[in-house]
Amino acid sequence: MNIQCVIQYWVRGFCLAALLASAGASAAEGGKVVVLDLQRAIMMTDVAREKMKALENQKEFSETLKKREALGLELKRKEELFQKEGPTWSAEKRNNYIKDREFMRKDFELVAQKVQAEQQDLMRELMKSLEPKVKQVLEQLIKDQQINVVLEKNAAIFADRSADITEQMIEKLNKAP
Repeated sequence: MNIQCVIQYWVRGFCLAALLASAGASAAEGGKVVVLDLQRAIMMTDVAREKMKALENQKEFSETLKKREALGLELKRKEELFQKEGPTWSAEKRNNYIKDREFMRKDFELVAQKVQAEQQDLMRELMKSLEPKVKQVLEQLIKDQQINVVLEKNAAIFADRSADITEQMIEKLNKAP
């Protein structure tokens, strides 16, 4: 299960629980509808930033990040060179170059997958550790603002800025014990 599915599952669970717990008019009767980017809310907390910084400061992870960046830059440089000079190369040189570039692209993808896996592990850890706090803060926001419906921000086709409670969620998560 990828991290996006986990986040959507959590948002649905939190929103459903909070909706059932809240009283008031339904959204069809003019109730308040808001959007929330739960992943961003969690990743922008002080706790998450500290853990991400700690991860980035780990020697192995830091080296992997540097390798990903270097491979990305080298791939870009190779692509620019190929676009510029490739048409003038012999078929053999062009084929060798394409093969080398493909090997480098695969290396880049492998390194990028390692980075993503580490980040996803951290996100899962954060989601698990912050679950009670997130639930409590979301329920309080729903109660305080008389919210009837909370949608995942990415699921909304349109939402006015005033309907986004992500920043409020971050602030309250940082203040919560």
